[in-house]
Amino acid sequence: MTQSFNRTVTLPDNASTYYTTNILPQSSANNGGPWGNFERYTNDRVFAGAEAYVVAGGIYGAAPTTLKDEGKVQVPDYTWKVALFVDLDEGLADVATRDDVEIVAIITPNRIESGVPGGVDEIVSNDWRDYVVEVDEIEAATGYDVLDLLPDDIENVVESGFDDLIAVYETAVGDGLLDKEPEQVLGKSLEQIEKGLARGPL
Repeated sequence: MTQSFNRTVTLPDNASTYYTTNILPQSSANNGGPWGNFERYTNDRVFAGAEAYVVAGGIYGAAPTTLKDEGKVQVPDYTWKVALFVDLDEGLADVATRDDVEIVAIITPNRIESGVPGGVDEIVSNDWRDYVVEVDEIEAATGYDVLDLLPDDIENVVESGFDDLIAVYETAVGDGLLDKEPEQVLGKSLEQIEKGLARGPL
């Protein structure tokens, strides 16, 4: 899942990208389509000066198909990736507010067949933006706590997609689409929701 050319500082570092722990079967329509385009987007962000933390994997059906039907290497129905972007020379320890981090998550179909979960017919375009999901959806499908290293108050907010709602609200306010009273009421409601998300489950 980690590209070879992203690990070239030392030979052992590069060799680790070829271990089976870093490899899963990907269909050409996925790898050469939305998945590959998201890889390019992530790399471009890094080349432009961002730091990126990436977690990726597969989502498998109850009875996964296997390569060549040999019953050995299982093929995931979908592949997923979560990219976390922070400013240059910053790390997770520098994330103090939700504005310090940008998170993009995708789930892409990965089967070569059509008419099945994750089938090639589900690849509606090669634009990775058409496959963006909330991190919560990936965690529900995999059982992983993907952003566990973030502070809990920030993790709960960014995983839920609440940032998208805030962005819509701020755009509406900036464009003058809300009268003053509804703007204030909605703003206070959003503040309360964010505080509840930050606290997490009681």
